[in-house]
Amino acid sequence: MALLVAALALHMINGEALEAATQRHLASTELERASQSILTTPYAVLSLLEYDDNTQAGRDAPVLFRDAVRATKLSMDEAARLVPQEAARIEELRSRFDVLAEEAEIPLSIGNATPGVTRGASLTATELAQLASGARLAAETDVQMRSLARDVSAVDAALVEPNSRAAAGLEARSDAAILAMVAIGLAVSGYFRMSGERRILARLLSRRRWRQELRAVEADDSRSETLGVLAGGTRLAPIDGANDLKIAARPERGGADPINLGAPAT
Repeated sequence: MALLVAALALHMINGEALEAATQRHLASTELERASQSILTTPYAVLSLLEYDDNTQAGRDAPVLFRDAVRATKLSMDEAARLVPQEAARIEELRSRFDVLAEEAEIPLSIGNATPGVTRGASLTATELAQLASGARLAAETDVQMRSLARDVSAVDAALVEPNSRAAAGLEARSDAAILAMVAIGLAVSGYFRMSGERRILARLLSRRRWRQELRAVEADDSRSETLGVLAGGTRLAPIDGANDLKIAARPERGGADPINLGAPAT
């Protein structure tokens, strides 16, 4: 029973600690993805301002922007769900991203409405002015996005640190539980070994007592037989010439009558 309790304690320690560590690890992964997507967002805006729509880079820029915004929101929402204790902080960061993503829409629309910088000398003065305005807005968004990404990384690091501490604590508690199980196992083994030795000793003592009682009974029987012989008469060993006396005492052989030894023989 004690061994079962120790094993159950070890399972509960491992289960609870591992579950918490797993949740923090998954949340950390989601925040890392969010941080990368945040940095991708202003890059996509600048790419649209730089490249013309007739290039692959120019056509991919709006798609890259939309995907980065969507991935950031999904990752931050998932991280908040995995670690409820950090949900308020993560939701605050997500609100900041929502504002910055909305602001990034302005330079993005400018990039959509104008040719890319790669057009060079073919750009008109108006187009150059629009591109310059969009670049300034994108630069401001880029700075704020980088700051946001650093804050997200800080929350990520805050989740990783407890896992490192929990790993050491979990190892110590697991070792203690395992040592307890070993101690209980040794105690149970010693108990059964002592019980077995006691049973063997008890059997040996019982057999010894039985043999002593058997010898006592045999001795009593022998003493009783000796006393019975003494009460009925002493047994004497035959003496020399006893047979002759018997023959002489038989009248049919001319001996004396054993009843009247003084009578002459016939």
